[in-house]
Amino acid sequence: MELCEEDFKAHPDVGVIGPDIVSGKNGSHSNPIYSIIDTRAEVDRQIWRFKVILLLLHLHLFGPLTRLKAKLTHSDANALPEHVNATADAITGRPYKLHGACFVFTPAFVKQFSCAFDSGTFLYFEEDILLMRCRARHLTMWYDKHIRVDHMKDVSTDQMMRKDEHRKMIFTLSNYVKSLKVLRNYTR
Repeated sequence: MELCEEDFKAHPDVGVIGPDIVSGKNGSHSNPIYSIIDTRAEVDRQIWRFKVILLLLHLHLFGPLTRLKAKLTHSDANALPEHVNATADAITGRPYKLHGACFVFTPAFVKQFSCAFDSGTFLYFEEDILLMRCRARHLTMWYDKHIRVDHMKDVSTDQMMRKDEHRKMIFTLSNYVKSLKVLRNYTR
């Protein structure tokens, strides 16, 4: 906690502090995240994309089409997704949001908000919504690589879905769409 207190003293406009979040699955770093959805056009594009994937899942076409795409494009199945970092270092000057596995809310945030999260969401896109809420109140997010948290990604969802990958994807994407509709209210 001392590091968080030092961060806040050095940066009083910080609303949320995020640590280096290290995956227990592959050792990758989840913070900071550079893919930010902060325009209505991008929100609408993502809603459309996830609705198409949901349709393909319901028609049982998503798996075969994904495998075909991987064969045709010679995709590396072991490559890190673009939203995951190989190191804990942040890129100077590049805007980012923080991963939802661990947030430290500062006194500046608590003075501005009575609730940490928008009640219309469940687990998904809360990071983008939180970023937009902070921006609206002139607060920033601060990433501190010196604070480390180990994270077992997807454990909660895996337990709810009992390892049924098809059902898990439908659950996750349905909640993506629901949360994106909430995020849409924070964008222009």
